[in-house]
Amino acid sequence: QVGTRLDVVTERFGAPALAPTLVLVLVTVRSGLSAAARQLSSAWGADRDRVHRVLATVSGGVAVLVVGLSVAHAVDFVRVGSSSGIGLASSSAAERAVVRAALDAPTDAVLVSNDPWQVWWSRGGVVLDYPPSRAEWPSERVETDLAALKDAVDENDSVIVIIDENARASVDLEKVQSSGVNVEELPSPDGVLVAELRKR
Repeated sequence: QVGTRLDVVTERFGAPALAPTLVLVLVTVRSGLSAAARQLSSAWGADRDRVHRVLATVSGGVAVLVVGLSVAHAVDFVRVGSSSGIGLASSSAAERAVVRAALDAPTDAVLVSNDPWQVWWSRGGVVLDYPPSRAEWPSERVETDLAALKDAVDENDSVIVIIDENARASVDLEKVQSSGVNVEELPSPDGVLVAELRKR
């Protein structure tokens, strides 16, 4: 979630700075070429303007090459995206086991997952973030998520947990059970753990 929100912030506030940044880069390159031409002309005993033209030509060629590669990459990105989708909407993402498990869950169920964005994209509805592993996150964050999960169970009587073994490391279900809820594992695809949490 944080990564997605930062992407939006970057696009919103970073775009206005693009043009000034390009101007600064061009001014810097021009100053660098002038300084390089002055030093090389002194070292080689060559005409300064001629050295400057050579450096400008080489730099221009490199710039054209970089722009060409960028355009080629953009075209390829669009081609792949139009044929197979991009990110959460890609065909490979739609074939993941966690997506199949999410689609098999009751349509009115509240879901909790360690891959909440993929689950939400595949079916919509309410999808909560499953508590992460203490080995990767501070204990305060884990305890906060456990408390939020317990509140969701108390409020909805039942919550479906979908844990993708290939996604972010998460706390064990035994830890969730010790927080005061009943845990019942359900049939699930390979690589995914599905369980139902109920009030005691």
